[in-house]
Amino acid sequence: MSGSELEFANDALKALNKYGLAELQYVTAGFQPYSNAQRPDIVFWPQNGPHQGSTFFVELRLPLTPSQSLPSLEVLKEHRAFIETDPPESLHFAIATSRKIDESLHWTLLDNGIEVFESVESGVDLADRILNWADTG
Repeated sequence: MSGSELEFANDALKALNKYGLAELQYVTAGFQPYSNAQRPDIVFWPQNGPHQGSTFFVELRLPLTPSQSLPSLEVLKEHRAFIETDPPESLHFAIATSRKIDESLHWTLLDNGIEVFESVESGVDLADRILNWADTG
């Protein structure tokens, strides 16, 4: 992970920690054991709101070049299944990227229970979207 990605993730954590517990974890990085790209995942547990006690898991994908692809639906579903919580409905799973995602893929991901944060501009922008998703208001 580049320094800018780490800074991005840490900025999101700072904003999220005001509303609950947020951590960087490297759960999905384990699916790429031969890659030197240790991409973090953001995990957030809101302290207030209707989803208090639920896990909000965001797979962070900030491709540095246009040639770096985003994970497929099948890969994301595999990642989500790997981190299933008990009860399963307490896990909310998303992918966040700085790219614009094809509209058909966007809807396919949503239909499969994977939230999409596209065209994310900063860590604070991502944190705002996560807080809105978690309904911490």
